[in-house]
Order: sequence, then structure tokens, then C-alpha cells
Amino acid sequence: MNRLQKYDGRHLRDGNDIYRVLGRVQGKPAVVLEVDGTQTEITLQEFHRQVSRGNVSEGQEPIFCDRILTDDETSEAAFRERILHLCQRY
Repeated sequence: MNRLQKYDGRHLRDGNDIYRVLGRVQGKPAVVLEVDGTQTEITLQEFHRQVSRGNVSEGQEPIFCDRILTDDETSEAAFRERILHLCQRY
């Protein structure tokens, strides 16, 4: 098996299949994916393309964004998240 730089843990959606992203291969522009115990590699460029299409989950759960947010939407989401965090804190 290839050595990983760092464990990732996100998920990649490809049609009906959901792969776990194990991480980037050390010393090689590739990313290792796993589904049902079987590992496969894709190029780092293809992985970045899938991220930009919203096919890679934001966190450790397989929840996907169907599109990339605009700068205004990203700012609004960050603002709302900060307010919720402050409300919980106080």
C-alpha cells in the first residue's frame, strides 16, 4: 500500500458510489479512495475537480453541497455560524 501524507476521512460521491477519501499519496500527485475495502487512486487534479463540483463532503460525514457558494453566500454562512457559536458560548 502507498504511504499517505495525512489521513483525510472525507467522502467522494461518484454516481451512486460513495468513496472514503483516505488521503494524498506521499511523494505523488494522487489521492487514495476506498469503497467496500477496495482501494483505488485518482489524480490530485481529478480530486480537486471533484471538490469544485461539490462531490466531496465538507466534513467526516457523507453530506455533499450541490454547488459552490458565491462569496456573498460564503460570507453569510460564516456570519450565521459565528452568531450560533456565540449564542452557544454565552
